[in-house]
Amino acid sequence: LRSITDVSELEEKGSPQSVATRWIAEDKMAIPKQNDYESILARRFIERWALAVFYRATSDGLGWKSNLNFMSSADTCFWNSVHVTSQGITEAGVFCDENELVYNIFIDHNIGLHGTLPDELSLLHNLIGLIIEHNFIVGSIPSSVRELTQLEHLSLDYNQINGSVPPSIGSLTNLRVLSFSNNDITGSFPKSINMLTALEILAVDDNSMTGDFENLKTLTSLSDLYLEDNDFTGRLDNGVFEDLSDLIFLDASDNKLHGNLPSYLFDSTKFPGLELIDFNGNHFGGEFPTDIAENNALAKFFVHDNHINGSLEDVPWGNFKEMTHLDLSSNNFVGGVPSTFQNMGKLKYFYVANNTFTPGQIPEFLPLMTTLEELCLRNTSRTGTIPAKLGSLTNLYMLDLDDNALTNTVPKELGQLTNLMFLLLNRNQLTGTLPDELENFSKLQVLMLQKNNFTNATTICKNSQLIFGSGDCERSTRSKVCPCCNRCVYADDEEQDAFLLANYNPIWEYSYQRVKFEFGNQDIVKDYSHL
Repeated sequence: LRSITDVSELEEKGSPQSVATRWIAEDKMAIPKQNDYESILARRFIERWALAVFYRATSDGLGWKSNLNFMSSADTCFWNSVHVTSQGITEAGVFCDENELVYNIFIDHNIGLHGTLPDELSLLHNLIGLIIEHNFIVGSIPSSVRELTQLEHLSLDYNQINGSVPPSIGSLTNLRVLSFSNNDITGSFPKSINMLTALEILAVDDNSMTGDFENLKTLTSLSDLYLEDNDFTGRLDNGVFEDLSDLIFLDASDNKLHGNLPSYLFDSTKFPGLELIDFNGNHFGGEFPTDIAENNALAKFFVHDNHINGSLEDVPWGNFKEMTHLDLSSNNFVGGVPSTFQNMGKLKYFYVANNTFTPGQIPEFLPLMTTLEELCLRNTSRTGTIPAKLGSLTNLYMLDLDDNALTNTVPKELGQLTNLMFLLLNRNQLTGTLPDELENFSKLQVLMLQKNNFTNATTICKNSQLIFGSGDCERSTRSKVCPCCNRCVYADDEEQDAFLLANYNPIWEYSYQRVKFEFGNQDIVKDYSHL
C-alpha cells in the first residue's frame, strides 16, 4: 500500500484514508495475515478498503444521494443497487467476477459524487471497467491510473475534471473505450497515447484541449473519434488520419483546424465504414475536392462555418450514394448552385446557406429531391418567385428561404407541405395575401414573415400550433399582418430585426439525431429522435 497511500494520509484525522481504515478495522471482514497479500481473501480485503476510501473521497463528508450500499456490512460484491434516473432504471455500483474480485465500477447520472478520484482506486488490479459519469468529480486524472493495466473501458464523462491527460494513460494498453467528454480538461494529447492501439472509441469532446493530432496516428482500431468543442489546431490534409481506416464517426467540429479539406477521407476504399464527418466551426480553406470516386459509406457531412471557397459545380455530388445530411453553409462558395446535388438520391438535410452564389432563381431541380426533410437556402442570392413545384416536397418539416430577393406571392401549392414545422420567409420582397391552402399547416411551430410586403397572413393562423411567430406590424395603427404571431417587427426597427435573424445552425447529439433548433435568441427545443 505504501506505493499508493502516504502514511501521513493514514494518520491525518478525517482524511478518506484514515476514515476508511478505522471503518474496516471494525468491519467483520477478516484482516489478512502478514505476508498473505497475494491470496484472493487478501486482495478482496484491500479492494474493500480502497472502495471505502473512494466513497469517502467522493462524498464530500455528506455521503452520496444514493450510497449504493457502499461501506455497509454487505459483501463488497453487493455494493450496488437499482436506481431511477432520467434515462430510466439502471443498476449502479460495484460488480465482481467469479473470484469475487471487483472488475467493474459503474456509477452514472448524478448519484451525487463530489470530490476527487483517490489513488487507491489503482489497487483494484482486476478492474476492466471504470465508468463514473454525470457527477461532480473534480481535480485531475490521477497518474496512478497506470496501475489499472487490465482496464478496457474508462469513462469519466460529464464531471468537472481539470488538468491534462496524464502520460501514464499510455500504460493502459488494453483500453478499448476512453471517454472524458464534457469536463474541463486542458493541454494536448500526451505522446504515450499512441500506445493505445486497441482503442476503438476516443471521446474528449467539450473540453479545452489544445495541440494537434499527431499522437493519434497509430490508433488504427478507432471507430469513433469525438474531438469537438475544444481548441485543437493543426491540419488534417497532411494525412494524420490516413491510417485510421476503421473510422465510422469523426467529429472534429468547433476547433481551430486549418488547411484544405482532407480529401482522402472521401475515399470509401480506404474508409469503407466512415459514415459521419463533422468539421463545422473550423478554419478550413481552399476549394472543395473534386477528385471524389464513388462513395458508398459517407451519410453525414457537415462543414458549416469555415472558409472554403471556389465553385461547387465540378464536384461529383452523385458519387455520394448514401448521403442523407449535407451542410455547406457559411463558407465562401461562388458560382451556381449545381444541379448535380439532385443525384444524391437519399438526401434529407440540405443546407447551403450564407454563401455568395451567383444570383438566380430557386433551382428547378430542388422539387425533384422528394426525400428532403430540411431545406435551407438562406442568404444565397435567390431571386424571382417561389416555385409552385416546391409543394412536391411533402416530407419537408423545415423550409428556410430567409434573406433573399424573392418576389410576388406565395404559391398555393405550398399548402401541400402539411408536415412543415418551421417556415422562414422573412427578409424577402414577397407580397399579397397568404393563400387559403396554408391553413393546412397544423404542425407549424415557428413562422417568420417579417420584412416583406404581405397584406394579410390570417389564413396561416387557423390551425397552426405556433410557439413563435414574427411578422410586420404598423406602428401607428398597431395592426398586425399575422394575428397569431407573438412578435412584431416594425419597418424602422433594425435592432429588433437583427434579434430575429434565423439561425440555421443545428445542434446534433445522441447518435446524431437532432434535439434542438435555434432561431436567433429564440430556442425551440424538441425531441426529434424519431427522425
